[in-house]
Amino acid sequence: MRWTLTYPTLVRSAYVAGLFSLVVAVLMVLDFAGRGKLELFDTPEYLALRAELRERPADEETRQTLRALDLHLREQYFRNRRFLAVGMYLLLGGVTLTFVFARWAAAQRPHAYLPGPVDTSRDRERVEQRAAAWAAAGVVGVLAMTLGVVALRIAPIAPPTTLTLASDTIPPAPLPPAGKSDGQPAAAPASATDAAPAAAAPTDAALPGYEVYRTQWPRFRGPTGSGVARFDEIPTTWNGPAGEGIGWKAAVPLPGNNSPLVWERRVLLSGATADEQAVFCFDTETGELVWRHDLPPTRPEAGELEVMEATGYAAPTTATDGVRVYAIFPTGDLVAVSLDGQRAWHKYLGLPKNSYGHASSLATHEDLVIVQLDQATAQAGLSRLLAVRGATGEIAWEVPRPVPASWASPLVVDQDGRWMIITAVNPWIIAYAPADGSELWRAKCLGGEVGPSPVYVDGVVYAANEMGGFAAVRADGTGDVTDTHILWTTDIDVPDIVSPLVTDQFVVLVAHGMLGCFDRAAGGPEADPTVPRDPLWEEDLLAEISSSPSQVGDLVYVFSEEGKAWILRPTREACERVAELELGEAVKASPAFQPGRIYVRGEKHLYCIGKP
Repeated sequence: MRWTLTYPTLVRSAYVAGLFSLVVAVLMVLDFAGRGKLELFDTPEYLALRAELRERPADEETRQTLRALDLHLREQYFRNRRFLAVGMYLLLGGVTLTFVFARWAAAQRPHAYLPGPVDTSRDRERVEQRAAAWAAAGVVGVLAMTLGVVALRIAPIAPPTTLTLASDTIPPAPLPPAGKSDGQPAAAPASATDAAPAAAAPTDAALPGYEVYRTQWPRFRGPTGSGVARFDEIPTTWNGPAGEGIGWKAAVPLPGNNSPLVWERRVLLSGATADEQAVFCFDTETGELVWRHDLPPTRPEAGELEVMEATGYAAPTTATDGVRVYAIFPTGDLVAVSLDGQRAWHKYLGLPKNSYGHASSLATHEDLVIVQLDQATAQAGLSRLLAVRGATGEIAWEVPRPVPASWASPLVVDQDGRWMIITAVNPWIIAYAPADGSELWRAKCLGGEVGPSPVYVDGVVYAANEMGGFAAVRADGTGDVTDTHILWTTDIDVPDIVSPLVTDQFVVLVAHGMLGCFDRAAGGPEADPTVPRDPLWEEDLLAEISSSPSQVGDLVYVFSEEGKAWILRPTREACERVAELELGEAVKASPAFQPGRIYVRGEKHLYCIGKP
């Protein structure tokens, strides 16, 4: 007998799919209600332990209990997020099947019971009952397979170039006429799209040499991307609310979490909202807004761009090669602007598929702009690393990356004459050749959603992520170096946003205000890198910190989201608090340094700390 999907079969299938959808929805509601409105670290137990530790900082038992609870809360946080993601997919699948079966049944009903002879055969009745049962079982099977596929999809995944730059004696380009005192630019901002304006920046300007580059603050966390400032007379006292020690304070027209750059007499940063995107240039001496270059957001795909509030519309830090400044936005817009505010080019890279919004900062190498565009899942195959010609916007090379979304920034380093681009993403640290994008080496040592950027010091790469741990990896390898080049690891005080700070002796990690200080030394050939290392000490600043720490001499500078700042001196025995200062405004960006000054981007203002 030929089997067909009859009206009763379709109705029962629709009922089963609908019941499944209802169960999933109820479980999601119960899960959300059970978690309540508490944030990750707002549970009463956690707050009570922190208060107790604040009163008795030497109580090691309380510290260990707090650490265990901290780890438990983080694990539960990510479990809840995975549960929500799976539930949303299952609910969507169940509702879709309910609708499909219901519509199919409605289409069958008019001719399934037309007037005519009634088939009273018990055999046919039994066939229809079996068909309905099989259909119901099929629906459950399909949904179960969907669950398995979704669970797998959200689980963790599992040649050299020589530096040849122009002369170091190029004089700094003069600043254009300053804008009005109200912060408006002297001339109307450029607003072209892919085509450069009539007065576009020249494309043949010579790049300054690397020694000049190292004296500026041209990218996220400085010329080496490490947060280490090698300048003198950096301020150690100030009071923002009282104006003491503040050279100037300037309003930033658009919000953003990216960090300031400094090149000669220019402080450069970007800002954006859902409707506006712009690059800004401030005078280092006066704080005056010299120019503003607007770039209308590209919206070829219908609908509004959604980003996480903590990320915002301007999270990536710009980069400069001394001739142009480059900015990228979560819309996928990449723009090059000369240091006097003229657009050189604009390129649309496509809307990054990223649940939080794109946040990877840019880097430069010779005439190239390095863009780490990780997105979606590893299986989607959308992630890529690309190098764009700084003068023209032409893509020099592009390599696919079978990795999920990440928020870490690429790092360009010189390892004994071998230049490489270092990237961090779940689950790898991967190094590429800047000349053509070919892969040099990789180490499997990370996991989860990678936000902190890697750091390179003396031949070793240091990278971290909260759920994946921290690893120190030698950078002189080739191919997969997972089993040979990992020097040491830790799973304590591992950050989720803040990048590591590596000093001459120590590695400082910052996780939600808890500082962990580790011995930087590898530990000798007998050390087992698979055994996580314990910190030399921990210091709880009792504040939420998103800004990456910086080093000046033997001092460490830390800024918080509460507007406070600490100057610390790490030793092997303890953390010496040199100063606790007030800026008076929340800080999420990392500071920029120049001789005698610190440039800090607050929530609404740009500050120059130090001599005016």
